Amino acid sequence: MRKLIKRILHPFLKRRYNRLAKNPRPFSYKGIDLTIYPGVFSPEMTISTKIFVDFLSKLDLKSQKVLELGAGSGLISFFAAKNGAKVTASDISDAAIEGLKLNSSQLSLPIEIIKSDLFENINDEFDYLFINPPYYPKQPKTIEEKAWFCGSDFEYFEHLFKALLDRAYLKEKVLLILSQDCDLERIKRISLKNYFRMNLIHQSTAFGEKNMIYELVEVD
Repeated sequence: MRKLIKRILHPFLKRRYNRLAKNPRPFSYKGIDLTIYPGVFSPEMTISTKIFVDFLSKLDLKSQKVLELGAGSGLISFFAAKNGAKVTASDISDAAIEGLKLNSSQLSLPIEIIKSDLFENINDEFDYLFINPPYYPKQPKTIEEKAWFCGSDFEYFEHLFKALLDRAYLKEKVLLILSQDCDLERIKRISLKNYFRMNLIHQSTAFGEKNMIYELVEVD
């Protein structure tokens, strides 16, 4: 029933989001006051980013080196930086990169900002890697749609887990958030194919939607 309701509401929600996204607009959460710029994935319409931030508030991030992969608005990155982490934020979108730079200056929270497709331009080592991925199975037609859609055959996850396997020797703690609306079993199969087990470490339900945070653990 929940998925049926979402399919019915989707055209309305998409039109509303498109109207909101035409102009810069303020967004605030946990003391992080952002400007969301046109073309940038926003935490306004989903709950996952806020749940991830709530979870991170329980961690001691002071002096930890953190990479947020696909940072979008940067809410997670700026929250980590405010709590003492040394943060690198990456994204494939030019609009997101520019927004991250402007918000970093506005917040007086310096972070390293890198335009990168996964780890293409990232060579550093980190203590934590945070990922709030796209998971709807549809082929993205634009850079903006890559924030929502993982490819009709889950290509994003195929590339992600393969890239993580190449970095496994670095021993980064990789945290990934997913919604009950995704094809969780399919993603787990892709993970295991690349020698990672997804260990559930946190789950939270808001507005009828359950979100789960997993730690990826390398397996033999």
